[in-house]
Amino acid sequence: MTKILQALWGEALQQEKIAHAYLLVGTGTEPLIHEFVVNLFCEKDGCGECGPCLKILNGTHPDIKRVEKDGKRIKIDQIRELQLDSRYPPLEAPRKVYILKSVEDLSTEAANSLLKILESPPSYVLFLLTAESTNLLPTILSRCQTLRLSPTSPDLQKKALIERGLSEEEVEAALSIVAGIPQRFERLTPTLQEGASILEAQRSAGTQLQEKSMPELVALLAESESLIAEREVALQLLWSLREKGAFEILEAAQAISKLPIGKSDCFIEEALRWHRDLLLMMQSEEPNGMIFNQDHITELETQAAQSDPQKILRVFYQLERGHEVFQGNANLQLYFESLFLRLAE
Repeated sequence: MTKILQALWGEALQQEKIAHAYLLVGTGTEPLIHEFVVNLFCEKDGCGECGPCLKILNGTHPDIKRVEKDGKRIKIDQIRELQLDSRYPPLEAPRKVYILKSVEDLSTEAANSLLKILESPPSYVLFLLTAESTNLLPTILSRCQTLRLSPTSPDLQKKALIERGLSEEEVEAALSIVAGIPQRFERLTPTLQEGASILEAQRSAGTQLQEKSMPELVALLAESESLIAEREVALQLLWSLREKGAFEILEAAQAISKLPIGKSDCFIEEALRWHRDLLLMMQSEEPNGMIFNQDHITELETQAAQSDPQKILRVFYQLERGHEVFQGNANLQLYFESLFLRLAE
């Protein structure tokens, strides 16, 4: 049991005095929830190898249900489905666990519906709610034990990676992927828990992507589940723009405009970090300590030597507009067509 888990739930787990609902406020909640549920369900004190542990790892445990945003909100139909499911006792474990992500995004109707079951849940039900703030209905807050988490700083991320036994090269690759963002570190955690090599995953993804057309890369971006694959696809799509013809570029722009916002925004974020690094490479004599994409430093150096800083700045500003475009009613296809053609320069 990690020190953080021990501090949050150690006594409750040991004495089996589990509350019916916890609200975790902050970033980095996913690994803590995973470890807590493992310690709660495991047959051998959090072994990671028994039947319940393997089902939790694979996301197939029948007594663990997840509720996440459907679009921009958690909707009332999702909470009604949860209420109906909670009437039936657990199939395998002593409890049923409902994990509700980003509960600050509950619709008003969904929040009121959730409140009803929080007031008088079945004895075997456990709620684990996550939020980035306590901007919730006071009545929901009053029915949960609130646990506040501190952000995971880059230094703590590096320390956590070293403690997992990663080599120096693997640590640097992981930090490049995470880019100092706690949510990205959280998404990388499942790969680390599986013991997979980050470098091998990168090399494997890179080899498979080099011969893909741009529309194929957009399709792979939509399908990518791991942070490593998603980032490599986004970068390969970015690099391909300099090599492809106008027809394929416009075809890819049309395809990416139809993706879920989270996926198209992933491309925008990776492109922003890449062009920031390019500017640093062109304008600083020793930028390496500030470069996000350290694991692709050779590609950065090559492109920086061939690029015009003024064009890079114009692209950077257009990329930043992406967040405004996503939030408004702008024509996404026209935005991506314009962006892709400018990036192709």
